[in-house]
Amino acid sequence: MKIYSPKRYWFILTIAVLFVVLSFIFINLNSADADNASGEKILEHNIIVKIPDGVYLYYSTIQNLQTNKVSPLIIVKNGRILNPYKIAKKTNEQKMMKEYAVGVKYNVIKGSEKIGELSNINLENCYCLEKPRNTKQEILPEIIGAGKYNGRELKTTLSSSRIPFGFTNIFIAPPLFNPDRGANVFKITEEEKDKLLTVCREKYLPIIWKEQNEKLAKRGRKIASENKSRLFAVEAVDLSGQGKKDYIGLYNVSYKIVEGNRTAGLSGDEVPFVLWHDGKIERIDEVYSTAEFMFITAIDIDGDGNKELLVQRKIDIEKMHDDGALETFQIEILKHKSSGWISIWQSGLICAPGSFYF
Repeated sequence: MKIYSPKRYWFILTIAVLFVVLSFIFINLNSADADNASGEKILEHNIIVKIPDGVYLYYSTIQNLQTNKVSPLIIVKNGRILNPYKIAKKTNEQKMMKEYAVGVKYNVIKGSEKIGELSNINLENCYCLEKPRNTKQEILPEIIGAGKYNGRELKTTLSSSRIPFGFTNIFIAPPLFNPDRGANVFKITEEEKDKLLTVCREKYLPIIWKEQNEKLAKRGRKIASENKSRLFAVEAVDLSGQGKKDYIGLYNVSYKIVEGNRTAGLSGDEVPFVLWHDGKIERIDEVYSTAEFMFITAIDIDGDGNKELLVQRKIDIEKMHDDGALETFQIEILKHKSSGWISIWQSGLICAPGSFYF
């Protein structure tokens, strides 16, 4: 029998441990590729999911609840987040809904309060009018549909457009979902809105000026003056789980653009923001052109007491003609960390029905 010296023994043991660690990393990298290949982009692989299994939906127009249409957000199955748009493309949307929704009354929740029930959910795939030519990105078909809200059929049309911007704070959850996982909603006064507008204007107007002037300079243009500052879709909700008001919304500013001595028109931008109860204000994401960002709702997905944001982002992926583009959108889950809001899950690009536009 061969006997190794202690030094050689520890060397062999170290090599063995390194081999195991590297194999683990390789397996996880392959797993990440598999996630991306399935159409759902998981940006953090340690997402903890502590909400009931089922399909989660939202109202995808900004009308009243009786004349609306619904679309999926995510599917939760065995503690994992799945992509309903990818699943529906692989099988079909009716088969997907049979697994989760047949005979089930889903709860319609605003903030952290149940406000109604949705049953007889019926969904349909809707494809783009034109297939993108110059992109390798997979475009998933939109899914829209209806059901019975509190026993009455939803009046809906497939051609109605999606919410361009805003904060509905309404979502549709499986019956076992605890509404307390949603963000408690507070009343907000006009005085609070005025103070909030002042804070946003002082914070973000100089940033927008700088960022947009850098872009405009490439075309020989610049911002001449502010036209109007205002707030859209402002809500006071408890994002931190401490029972205090956190403000969330869109700061919008329009401004006059000049090219030399000639007025070149008006333009505008929006900044999605959160003003925490301690006075700290944060951009949720970059500056957006008007009507490109929508807050859907806030839910505590991982059970830590803080709310994750579910948002819809509009993305124009391809210039198809001189005056047109393909309009797509993406569902994302954002989590708050010490560095700010980060995206932890993305659905991939979804094509809105009839989205080819001029």
